[in-house]
Parts: sequence; C-alpha cells; structure tokens
Amino acid sequence: YSHAGKYDNQILVASGIGITPALAAINAFKSQRRINLIWACRDPEMLEFFLNQMYLEHDGWNLIFYTGKRPLKEEIEEKQ
Repeated sequence: YSHAGKYDNQILVASGIGITPALAAINAFKSQRRINLIWACRDPEMLEFFLNQMYLEHDGWNLIFYTGKRPLKEEIEEKQ
C-alpha cells in the first residue's frame, strides 16, 4: 500500500488480518480518493468486530467474502 497515494481510484485487496494496512489506507485517503475494498475473511469474530464498528464506511464499495464455517450472527447477516 506504499503507492496508494498516487491514484485517484483505488482497489484494495486483503485477506484475514491483512485488512489492517487496507484500513490504514482507507482512513488516510478516504476524503481525497474513491477507495474500493475486496476482503476475504474466515474469522467470524474479526468480521463481526469490523462490521459492528463500521470501520468500512467510505464512499467506495466493499466486497466481503466470509469463508468461515460458523454461521454469522443474525444482525451481521442483516447488514448485507
């Protein structure tokens, strides 16, 4: 993500805990650029935490692929 500031429209791709640098880029550039996120996550607690805290709010789109085995909580499913 070290070159993220060079582009007006960004697509960030992350898996699992790799969301951390992607969130840093989103927070750094969300007011200046359109940022789109693709995130694959198999840890339900991590996914629920980020969705409940709304860390993914920005003007771009978010594609989140949950690959875990445990069903997600009902309130998380309703945010789709």
